[in-house]
Amino acid sequence: MLLRIENLQVHFRTLAGVLPAVDGVSLEIPRGKTVALVGESGCGKTVTALAILRLVPAPGRIVAGRILLDGKDLTTLDSRAMRSVRGGRIAMIFQEPMSSLNPVKTVGAQIVEAVRLHAGRPAPGRARSARARAVELLHKVGIPAPEARYHEYPHRLSGGMRQRVMIAMALAGDPDLLIADEPTTALDVTVQSQVLDLLNRIQNENGLSILLVTHDFGVVARMAAVVCVMYAGRIVERAPAERLFRDPRHPYTQRLLRCVPRLSGAERSSGRTRRLETIPGEVPRLATRPHGCAFHPRCDLGREDPTCRERQPELLDVTPGHTCACWQMEVGESRAK
Repeated sequence: MLLRIENLQVHFRTLAGVLPAVDGVSLEIPRGKTVALVGESGCGKTVTALAILRLVPAPGRIVAGRILLDGKDLTTLDSRAMRSVRGGRIAMIFQEPMSSLNPVKTVGAQIVEAVRLHAGRPAPGRARSARARAVELLHKVGIPAPEARYHEYPHRLSGGMRQRVMIAMALAGDPDLLIADEPTTALDVTVQSQVLDLLNRIQNENGLSILLVTHDFGVVARMAAVVCVMYAGRIVERAPAERLFRDPRHPYTQRLLRCVPRLSGAERSSGRTRRLETIPGEVPRLATRPHGCAFHPRCDLGREDPTCRERQPELLDVTPGHTCACWQMEVGESRAK
């Protein structure tokens, strides 16, 4: 196992009180596999990803839990040791490449900076080799004419090209784990497909592990081996991707899957359409998180159930490798017996 997170808790101290953005998250990322972290905006996915690199912005901080990389707890490392982990062992592709790239530096210069950061002490000819490495990375991520693109500024590149530059920067330190935070946001469908193909190819060539942060189940189906569904700072269901799509157990997972647009053959031939399903309500604010199961105010099964309103369910095994935190699942099983 490359990375193991145990009972991670990230709190933000604000005027409204202490807000638990991540509340007891545990997950594992095997070597060479992709794990997807799925949920609506505001569920804590990005904060979890930032916590792995210890980049949670103030006033947030990790208050409990362990983040084990090859058995070493990252939460105990000093700043200098953690800098060698960032980019060297774990790299991250941020959600919006236009705001993540420096607008006054060429993309080549920014990749060279990442290469030099992880190359150690400067040596004669190092500048030339860093430039060659940057051009090589641009070629590796599928940017045409990489020697010419090396001199371009970010605003002169398309969204898909900028995302490829971000991937090239992430690969500069030959990391073991790549955290991809919504890597296809704001890209058109064709470019999305190209970026996902690129990530798959890089994973196969380099043996990378990937933590994929997304709300797009189409991306999950294409990329992930294991899916963790997150709601209000907690993992509510975890399963191999194929099993989750075939047999989702948590009402939140079921509703998310029903929200995916589908067009049947009969609808295509007749021209008829149907209303897109939605989940009523919204993700609860951290300052007013409901008691019991956080999803119960939006759940048809748990809205009126006293147990759901008063007690927080724990993750329990459904089948080997498939866990779910839902009182209604237990009720259904006991009634079936």
